[in-house]
Amino acid sequence: MSAFTRMDSPWVQKYLVKDIDTSPGQGLRWTFEHPEMRFVLEDKANQRLVVNFIVHSGTFKETGPFTVEFLVNGTPVGKMRCAEPEEHRFEAPVPKELLEMMPETRVAIRVDKYWIAPTDHAKLGILLVDAGFFAR
Repeated sequence: MSAFTRMDSPWVQKYLVKDIDTSPGQGLRWTFEHPEMRFVLEDKANQRLVVNFIVHSGTFKETGPFTVEFLVNGTPVGKMRCAEPEEHRFEAPVPKELLEMMPETRVAIRVDKYWIAPTDHAKLGILLVDAGFFAR
């Protein structure tokens, strides 16, 4: 494991903890109600969380604008308002103290409005493209 992964990586399953689509061969992955990923950072100083994602036009027709919040090891590091169905990039510095809390770093994503699938009632949030940490 490393500090960053693309959702089309053959090793992405190692990074997905819960509530993210695990279907094989997906380039984009739906988040569900409480998505969480994990990363291993060798260097924990001067890191930025970066998450690239897409707001799907079909689900956006029903949800309208919504806010996405990003948490690192349970602590909020920022929010982003999504007012258009398009690709978005979230970036935020992460204090070293948050990254030193545990041997692996957990990233959770919270969406304040979900699209609820009519057939299985799954709560769909955003489509992840890639996520992880980069040194500033």
